[in-house]
Amino acid sequence: YLVGAFLFVYYTKHPDQIQGIELDYIYPRFISNELPEIFGALLIAAILAASMSSVDSGLNSITAVLVNDYYVRFSSKRHSEKWLLQLSRWLTIIIGIIVTAVGFIVPKIETNIINIVLTTAGWFAPPIAAIFLLGAVSKRVNWQGAFTTLVVVPVVMISLWYWKVLPPWIFGMLSMTCSLIIGYLTSLFFKPPDEKYLKYVWRS
Repeated sequence: YLVGAFLFVYYTKHPDQIQGIELDYIYPRFISNELPEIFGALLIAAILAASMSSVDSGLNSITAVLVNDYYVRFSSKRHSEKWLLQLSRWLTIIIGIIVTAVGFIVPKIETNIINIVLTTAGWFAPPIAAIFLLGAVSKRVNWQGAFTTLVVVPVVMISLWYWKVLPPWIFGMLSMTCSLIIGYLTSLFFKPPDEKYLKYVWRS
């Protein structure tokens, strides 16, 4: 966000330099044309390193969930750790190919990547965060409220996105607010959780 703010200030004073340039290409243009070569090279290396770090952690997380939370839990067979490691590696390759393919599709979408991230993150991230927050601070919230939040809020957010009634930047804030309200109010209609599950709750 700070980089975007700095670029906005700079090109407000030099608007002629970005005439006809798409928003997603402003930052690369600034690096290649306005920075000294050594600083541009270091900045590109830093961006690539940060991107690789984010991608590999994401791939590892997705693979771990698929193998441990789904395959191991629901499979009737019991495999060795070596076999599960091989499965994880193959899944990492497959998911990596899918992510790369999606990366080629994104530039063809009629919006910029920031709007895509803000919108899609507002569908699922706030409901999950709200469930953890409610579970940590309230002894009244139960699994029914959490489940309702996970089902209802993404549907509402995707519907609002489909009908284009909200700007992308407001999705996260609205999704979080709706998740907290729906999660708590829905829980009031069902039995509170047992005390044995509440020893880590911060307060009543």
